[in-house]
Amino acid sequence: MRTPYFRKSRQCWYVLHQGKQVHLGKDEDEAFKRWHALEAEDKPALPDTEVAELIGEFLDWCEKHRAPGTYGWYRFFLISFVDSLGKMKLSALQPHHVTRWLENRKYTGNTGNGAVRTVMACFNWHLKNKKIKENPVSGVERPAATPRESYINAAQWNRLLATVKESDPFRDFLTILRETGCRPQEARAVEARHFDRDLSAWVFPRSESKGKKRQRVVPLNDTALALTKRLALKYPEGPLFRNSGPERRPWTKNSLNCRFRRLTAKLKFHVHAYALRHSFITDALTRGVEPMTLATIVGHVSIDMIWSTYQKIRVKQDHIRAAVKLATGEVA
Repeated sequence: MRTPYFRKSRQCWYVLHQGKQVHLGKDEDEAFKRWHALEAEDKPALPDTEVAELIGEFLDWCEKHRAPGTYGWYRFFLISFVDSLGKMKLSALQPHHVTRWLENRKYTGNTGNGAVRTVMACFNWHLKNKKIKENPVSGVERPAATPRESYINAAQWNRLLATVKESDPFRDFLTILRETGCRPQEARAVEARHFDRDLSAWVFPRSESKGKKRQRVVPLNDTALALTKRLALKYPEGPLFRNSGPERRPWTKNSLNCRFRRLTAKLKFHVHAYALRHSFITDALTRGVEPMTLATIVGHVSIDMIWSTYQKIRVKQDHIRAAVKLATGEVA
């Protein structure tokens, strides 16, 4: 089967399938999903299909349709898994092969949990596209994930800032995370062209937003607005947040991880980029920001992630005690 093509005259995607032109729709992502569904119908996996072939197909799809970081994450674990299986056939694959792989690679805790989720994602994708009739590793037990301490209180924040010189560009990066609650990758990617002065916000087009399904708007308070204006003047092209090196290179994931590791060792409490996002969300909730509004501010379509992952209200004991007094009528 040929790959899909876009007809400008009709603003739609098509593919030549079994000698016929098949209409795939106007949305590119949906068009490629339908195309892969057609491919799966054409070539169902046989019992003697090698697992490596299925994983290769999934990685090829991820490389084209997922962010580079996501693709890299999948590739790291799935190549390791394939190496542990050799030329194993689909019919022979069972959940205990995943368990054995985890043990041999010593993938435990959060790493092991992520490794299993990656393998499951691969076979669930084939299942969804009707390449296979059932997930051969369904039911495998995932190692328990251990959540990191992800709330930085006011005193810790002041200590954190005290360790970073005012002239250090890393201070700007910390401040923007604290003041906006944005994702670290959004702060790394933002450029002057994303800055909408009328909205006092960063506006990422859909193609550059997480999930690529809707435009991401990061609203800015006064502190974040002033910081963005200053950096947009300094760097009219390219990322706004850069390191202190002579070439003023944009922050990378690895360079930030190194800084946070050093800070953690020095401060004796765990500091990482996402802790500032968790802290922003937790503080907003305890200050009375309505959850759906907060979800919109931080870039979620529902409040589910707010409740399940980001909020750390349990660490705000003063807030909890005040709520108990209100709940029991001790205060009006």
